[in-house]
Amino acid sequence: MRHPQCRLFHPGHQVHHIQARKVAEVLHPASGGLERFTAAELTDLGGGWFEADIGGETRLGWNHSLDDVAAFSRDSILGEVLFIPEYSALVCVRGQFDSVASQRRLLYPAWGRRQDCIPVSAVI
Repeated sequence: MRHPQCRLFHPGHQVHHIQARKVAEVLHPASGGLERFTAAELTDLGGGWFEADIGGETRLGWNHSLDDVAAFSRDSILGEVLFIPEYSALVCVRGQFDSVASQRRLLYPAWGRRQDCIPVSAVI
């Protein structure tokens, strides 16, 4: 989902439509299935920061959307969040697998750092 006050497509910000399409391709059943990915459990630390337990390894992540971080943290407890190492991204796969990208949510975190948003109204 596009953050209404940010225009960046860097880690920790918006997910570009090409990134979303590429993630949808690796999630497609023909690509080898979800077994390639690792379940992740997130703990919301506030301010967009979260801790991710990915296969026993703890990583510190940040995303500009506090709502997305909270939702992913909640859904990760249910085992619905996967880490995609090819893109260093997190995806929530709720319920039955569906190859339609709009049925999933994608979080493209900045690992170990944060970067200020650039407002949509800013002139570059």
